[in-house]
Amino acid sequence: MSLEDLPTELIAEICEVADKDALMALRLTKKCISRSATKSFSDQFMSSLSLIMTTPCLQRLIDICEHPFFGPGVRRIFITLRRMGLCRFKYLVDRCRYFTKIAGRQSEEVAKARLVLRRCTDRFHDEQALEKEGGATELLTRAFCALKTWVSDVELLIVPIYGPHAGAIFLDSNRYEPHDENAKNNSLTSTLQPCLEATRINKMGLSKFDVSVRKGWNTDKKLGLDLNLDSFSEEEMKRFSMLRSITFELSWSVRYKTKRAMATIVSQACELEVLRLSHGDAYWSRYDNIPRQLELSRNALQSVKSDRIQSISLTEILFSEQPLLEFLRLHRNSLRSLRLTSCALHHGSWSGVISYLQESLPHPSSLKIERLYDIDSDARKCLAIAGFGGEEGRECVEGEEKVQAALSAMIERPLDDPLTPPGDVHDDETLDE
Repeated sequence: MSLEDLPTELIAEICEVADKDALMALRLTKKCISRSATKSFSDQFMSSLSLIMTTPCLQRLIDICEHPFFGPGVRRIFITLRRMGLCRFKYLVDRCRYFTKIAGRQSEEVAKARLVLRRCTDRFHDEQALEKEGGATELLTRAFCALKTWVSDVELLIVPIYGPHAGAIFLDSNRYEPHDENAKNNSLTSTLQPCLEATRINKMGLSKFDVSVRKGWNTDKKLGLDLNLDSFSEEEMKRFSMLRSITFELSWSVRYKTKRAMATIVSQACELEVLRLSHGDAYWSRYDNIPRQLELSRNALQSVKSDRIQSISLTEILFSEQPLLEFLRLHRNSLRSLRLTSCALHHGSWSGVISYLQESLPHPSSLKIERLYDIDSDARKCLAIAGFGGEEGRECVEGEEKVQAALSAMIERPLDDPLTPPGDVHDDETLDE
């Protein structure tokens, strides 16, 4: 036990018996410095958290949300929907055999390969257990319950990979290697459903909600799983009204009913300001199942009920001209920026749409276009290309090992009683004593 963890009464008695007044001053000084250092650490590293759907990772999220200094600093949570797949195990086993063959069973390379294989095996079994037993909902509910003590809303981002997202700190320090992009291990519903259930149970507000399924197959399609909002009452659905930013980047493998459920979430966001939608890859959006594509795009546009939309990004979506023009006319007073990328138009002309946009938007620079397609044309050629800046570079946390070590130490040994509000100092523990 460290000096700062000892009860004040015990320290006072020790000081009185030992006649060492400096000991009390030393303890109080150390505690004040530790409190300040912990608060600074929280502000710098705890605002964004990145985790995978495993029990250890979710438990660490709970520990952070319950911490009197870390919890109030949490603003953004990234959760990966990627799962360990059989293709990944085959690759790891083959790598172990390869290193054993060329370097010997006792080589350092073989030891490292076996360690990675064991970690991935443990993760695979943990992920399977959470999905089958429903433990993820319980753990996320505990985390959001603790988080609601400190903040009223949070940004929730469901991402395709476990990586450095906008400076987020990793809650699992194993840093698994990237998955095989062709492995069928995207699990959207079993990731998204527990998150939404946890927010429903705790009445937790979301200010930003991003879901990105970019590459790879989705296991929901194979298992027949759909996002289900039936458990949400009408009052609980209104919790989505706090959303100010929504991003749904959904690959072609995401099931139709899940996309409809997400459109329902958009319809509840009456204060929505930023909307980004993508329904698939460029090829599939133009050629596959055109009636279903048109229905999806029409439902997506009609689901937007907010009159505060300022920024819209539409990517790889097939539209009919009339619903698109009606949508743009409806939001012309609030819209400040529009981005169209790899979109296709059916039964209409892009020239008319673009002419209307140039007249309606406040200035030409607010309209960004990259690859528009007319599928009514026999050539199906690209009609417009306009280049603009790529994605912003992702930031990485420097000194990650030191950050992880400090995080573990602070969680295992909190500096204050969890019931003590952040920033409070006991009256009997001042440097003037």
